[in-house]
Amino acid sequence: MNPKLQQIWSDEFWKEEATRIEMDYWKLIKDKIPNVHCVLGDFPTEHRIEKFVRELSVEKDIGNLHVGLTSSDLEDNVRIKKLEQSLGLIEDKLVEISKTLADKSTPDKNLVAYTHLIPASTTTLRAKCRSWMEMMGNTGINIKYKGIGGAIGDLKIQKLIDGGWNRESENGFIFVGGKCQTYPTQTVNHQTEYDVACKVVWYVACLAKMSNDIRQMFAFGQAKHTQKDIGSTAMAHKAPNPWRYERVSGMAEMLYDLPARVARIASSCLLERTLTNQSVLNHTFKQAFEVLDGVIDDFTEALKLTEFIDQTKECKNPKLHSEEGMLKLIMKGMPRLLAHQKINRKYENKK
Repeated sequence: MNPKLQQIWSDEFWKEEATRIEMDYWKLIKDKIPNVHCVLGDFPTEHRIEKFVRELSVEKDIGNLHVGLTSSDLEDNVRIKKLEQSLGLIEDKLVEISKTLADKSTPDKNLVAYTHLIPASTTTLRAKCRSWMEMMGNTGINIKYKGIGGAIGDLKIQKLIDGGWNRESENGFIFVGGKCQTYPTQTVNHQTEYDVACKVVWYVACLAKMSNDIRQMFAFGQAKHTQKDIGSTAMAHKAPNPWRYERVSGMAEMLYDLPARVARIASSCLLERTLTNQSVLNHTFKQAFEVLDGVIDDFTEALKLTEFIDQTKECKNPKLHSEEGMLKLIMKGMPRLLAHQKINRKYENKK
């Protein structure tokens, strides 16, 4: 995995962000509840979040740290932070791919266009690259944090702590610049996770589409590798084959069901509040970003080694311009079907 992604999905990142949330929250309540020294007592625990809170309480000597929060206030918000930063890294790499495509298409090259793998008309490399880039373009999604929406979202708890709670301003203090759920709840609604899953799948689908197109372009003489290598262990005539593009297409299969998995995970939240979804969501997204990052690296390297070939001679084939020929006849007043028949007879060498 990319070192930056690896760091985002590490235990150290979780601890750092969870500590930040706890301490920022403490700044909000420290003048509203008694400030006491940390006293642990003899209460053994296997609860991971409770263990973290106790250790942080000892480190900071704050006996009432975490009062009003729940485990999901840490888990859900830290995971969304991971998703937001991971998407940012991925989209930066996709921008570089778009720049490479733009460079590859200048100067422009003429290509034969295909329908059902049959020569159909003409196009240009610039037009093809532009359609790829627009398909892959960042349409953006609405990243929304849960905010501090555990017990502190309960009106009774709010009243006990302060007699009122400005949820929007307090969330804005902890999650600067981030949107938060506007309603109190003890668990996130998973809409952000689902939206991110869909975005991940769309990105990998775009890369697979481009890879499969370029594989076909290799077969039709529209692309080749710049380096010399064997293309087959058995057949000497095969030029370096586009195996990286092939792997992109294959690895993409690992991600297409990601939104469905996230939806099923969300459906397991019995009676709203459960932590059973945390570990599987964290693992699922960590693996998904690892696969997507590897796919991007494969495509990026393959694209650098790919040269696109101008097909000016092939583009002069009159059959490739049958649509243009039909339109000229139609503009002279001939019915479309008659024009269709006339053009067909021409290409069949019939009068």
